[in-house]
Amino acid sequence: MRIHILVNPVAGSGKALKIFPPIEKLLGNYDISHSFTDRSGEDFREFIKNNRDIDYVICLGGDGTLNKAVSAIAHSNTVIIPLPAGTGSDFSRSIGYAKPEELPHLIEKRKYVECDLGLIKFDGRKNYFINIMEAGFGATVMQRVNSIKNRRKKSFVSSILLKIVDLKSYNITVKSYEYNKNLDVSEMIIANGRYFGGGMLASKDSILNDNMLDIHIIHKISRLKLVRKLNTLKNGTYINDSNVDNFKTDSLMIKGEIPYEIDGENFTASDLEITIDHKAIKIIDFDNKPSTFI
Repeated sequence: MRIHILVNPVAGSGKALKIFPPIEKLLGNYDISHSFTDRSGEDFREFIKNNRDIDYVICLGGDGTLNKAVSAIAHSNTVIIPLPAGTGSDFSRSIGYAKPEELPHLIEKRKYVECDLGLIKFDGRKNYFINIMEAGFGATVMQRVNSIKNRRKKSFVSSILLKIVDLKSYNITVKSYEYNKNLDVSEMIIANGRYFGGGMLASKDSILNDNMLDIHIIHKISRLKLVRKLNTLKNGTYINDSNVDNFKTDSLMIKGEIPYEIDGENFTASDLEITIDHKAIKIIDFDNKPSTFI
């Protein structure tokens, strides 16, 4: 059995790098290899391209590290094992988690669940996301979080408060079979998973293998109202506000200038298409798996 450990050396201010050696030793009876993430993820994609017989990839890092892994492994027989070691690691709140010492037991069980991925197409390129995609305010918050060298969970809160000062609205067109509007938005959440921002409940009813994305659109909002509503963003009740549109879809298009982030990684695009890629990735079946699967 071949196991590869993908390590983000800066995740969690060095946490991933610290726990990597004991995990490698713990799994010493297997055929083990490892690599460290680069910014683009291209090195890992090339590694997987040349090593199709990898059985498991252990991701030591946060959601950004997991994103690089799933982008390389989608639609293969390789099973991903996320071990949260990043600042947010929000996807693990939806999928479950394991302690390092539980890994041999889970691997020997050889059980996995199949998870949907979001697929984004723009400018002749494509990207996957496994957890959350944001457009607008949340993307600007992630830009600030990603600029902090030694990030902590409180970095999300401080960044939210700082970016409220620069709060903008964006004129975009959102089109799907279920929804077709041109509107001014402050924030848009396209959710496969449920959590973002270090534990904030972005989409409380999202299911990871229902072949649907959950869309939450916050119309133009004032700075004062956003401050008053911050607690509802944390507990997920913001979706009940009359200023928020909610729907499910398997595909949509967004046109207009607005900043984006996927799984904590920022990017820019003007027009894009988002679809659901059903059961595109295999993830190890944790014993404490939450009820986020059908």
